[in-house]
Amino acid sequence: MNFELRSHSALWQVLGDPPPNRLTDARLQIHWAAQLLAAVAARHVPAKKDDSHTNLGWSHSDGLLLGKFTATPRPFQVALRPADLHLILRVAGGSTVAWYSLNHRTLDQARLWLSQEIRDFTGDASLPDLELPTYDLPDHPVHGAGAAFSLKPGDAFQELSHWYSAADATLQLASSLLKGASDVRCWPHHFDIATLVKIEPEEGSKEERFIGIGMSPGDGSYDEPYFYINPHPAPGAKAKLSPLPEGAHWHRDGWTGAVLSGSQIVAETDENDRADRVTAYFDAALAACREILGVVEETDDHPES
Repeated sequence: MNFELRSHSALWQVLGDPPPNRLTDARLQIHWAAQLLAAVAARHVPAKKDDSHTNLGWSHSDGLLLGKFTATPRPFQVALRPADLHLILRVAGGSTVAWYSLNHRTLDQARLWLSQEIRDFTGDASLPDLELPTYDLPDHPVHGAGAAFSLKPGDAFQELSHWYSAADATLQLASSLLKGASDVRCWPHHFDIATLVKIEPEEGSKEERFIGIGMSPGDGSYDEPYFYINPHPAPGAKAKLSPLPEGAHWHRDGWTGAVLSGSQIVAETDENDRADRVTAYFDAALAACREILGVVEETDDHPES
């Protein structure tokens, strides 16, 4: 498959200021703010065993993380704009009902504000206050110490919004081209945005096979945004892995996957060179993961796509 990304080259050009390794504090604040969207879903969206009712979408045009619409008599959606830390309560069609700036406010203040707005909007005064999910998240003063959110430096929040836009466009393309690919969603626990490509089990086996394709804004493995492509089941510790193009590498500490870091992407100064580097990474990593899973290379383009 030729994973051509030059049509998205402008999205790559805006990345790199501030550099990927200076986004940690902004990323952690946004991660905790997104728990408010997950709290709404946990209360007002029909539950799924895999917790997918809490996952989020990305709107490139608005720069928003979008929660799912509720199953309340008057459906609504709660969104988060990472670039300026605004919570937004919306109805179908995108009209804003209420908004709230998290800057200089605490997570608990935002939780209580959102709880009251939902009571007002639904007309149900008996609704209890929202409760945050109990995910094991990276610590930050906005949670443990009850500190207020802070948009300083503001350019880091805008930069992470750019990373999500670039990742979403790339992953939407992957989802449209790859047979068996899921919708592109952001998961509030690990905070990666990803698609999962299901592969038929081997003959006579019931073991699930899939390839995960996503972008993490940073985590315990890498303290910066990075793309990953990983096979399941993972190869053994001594398995020989196919070489990857310049800038990419295999991660094998705790999980196995092909990684392309944000630093390697922005090291290229030309937008087309950046797109070409990501294209080469996707093509090689997908082929390598298919090889690991014993999948014969095939044309995955959806008909009439």
